[in-house]
Amino acid sequence: MAKTITIVNQKGGVGKTTTTFNLGACLAQAGKKVLLVDMDQQGNLTYCMGHESPDEVRATIAQLMLQYIAVDEEECRVDDYIFHRNIGNIAMDYMTCNVEMASVETALVNAMQREQILKLILDEVKERYDYILLDCGPSLGLTTMNALVAADSALIPLKAEKLSSLGMELLLKNIMRVKRRLNPSLDIEGILFCAVNKTYNEDIKTVHEVKERFEDAINVYDFVVPALTHVSHSVRDQQPLVVFSESGIKKGESPVADIYNQLAQEVIENE
Repeated sequence: MAKTITIVNQKGGVGKTTTTFNLGACLAQAGKKVLLVDMDQQGNLTYCMGHESPDEVRATIAQLMLQYIAVDEEECRVDDYIFHRNIGNIAMDYMTCNVEMASVETALVNAMQREQILKLILDEVKERYDYILLDCGPSLGLTTMNALVAADSALIPLKAEKLSSLGMELLLKNIMRVKRRLNPSLDIEGILFCAVNKTYNEDIKTVHEVKERFEDAINVYDFVVPALTHVSHSVRDQQPLVVFSESGIKKGESPVADIYNQLAQEVIENE
């Protein structure tokens, strides 16, 4: 059965999609069967997986969730909503998302088992995969709640800035609430600092402050994802860093690719 990891933070721009995309690629390169699920109405992960216009995609996780809410789930074929992409020697399955996810948030309010809809869907396919990664949107609404209920663990990307670290208390409070009331097996995989400028004292100071505050209770990864321009270039080109190349960066030799490979190895060891 797959280990399901939700990549979550209510703040936007902290590296959730970049982490989901690259962690998934590194796990797949390590021989794991991986399913990526885009849960963000912005559809950024959907774009990364090769769709130039996410809002034009018809078979989305949002549509599937709406069907589960409205009709008997036995009438829904999850396979019809799973896409496949080969990137070099990396093979990954994925589920798309777009602006329709906003309708899901509204529909969940009065739905039966409203926190369980995504779990019901993923339970249909968990036995096929080693890992399922959920890329959440920047909110703590019902769709993110669904992702936490469906997950075995939560991975928290965090930007090295004061405002991002201040939001940690609220995020952790919500994760613990889900653990107590809805998903007792939910753990925290770890906190990963993203887009860190190692020459900027405030970034380094924030990393140290968060480690001092949380590392006794939560895994804070020793490695950080540095702020380098080729990371955003790889997303633009819809290529994970383990296969990305551009001027000055040989194929698969990005220093950030090494970081995500370390993360993948820790995730595998933590299994």
